Amino acid sequence: MLDSLADLPAGSVCADMSIARGLDYYTSTVYEAKFLDWPSYGSICAGGRYENLAGSFIRRALPGVGLSIGLTRIFAKLLKEGLLPVGPSCPSDVLVVVPSDERRAHAATTAAQLRGRGYNVELYHQPDKVGKQMRYASRKHIPFVWFPPFDDEKPHEVKDLATAHQAVADPATWQPPAGTSTSASGANS
Repeated sequence: MLDSLADLPAGSVCADMSIARGLDYYTSTVYEAKFLDWPSYGSICAGGRYENLAGSFIRRALPGVGLSIGLTRIFAKLLKEGLLPVGPSCPSDVLVVVPSDERRAHAATTAAQLRGRGYNVELYHQPDKVGKQMRYASRKHIPFVWFPPFDDEKPHEVKDLATAHQAVADPATWQPPAGTSTSASGANS
């Protein structure tokens, strides 16, 4: 086995005769992979050769080699070490409130208009108490909540959840405050 891996860079494969996989269906060589930079972190990939595991289910001799990759362990370590860029927990820039069943179409039109300008917009799924819709946006870390007119006499308003500042806004021209990162920031500058 080691002779067949001789073309790999020196030190990338190590024979450790003390490794024993905990599953009895392995019949030959077993494998483990570790981070070179953090060997004490433990195995991030493991497997081995098994002669007749699959054959016991299909009544035919079927040897195989398999392994599993611990993606959760890998990502956890890379995140801990700061090696993975972390983006927003939610891609939405704006949550558009649905004030009532009668105003749903107007809210949907507003959401479509903001999307047309390049913003990632979420339309709340049903008319509900405004406080509940605001908590929804806050829990998802959506930075702006858009209030379409609750009746024909009222203007549109937008609230910045980071500053709690709420102001009248026009969906055709609104831009987030300078320094706020949204999907359309570059497009609207």
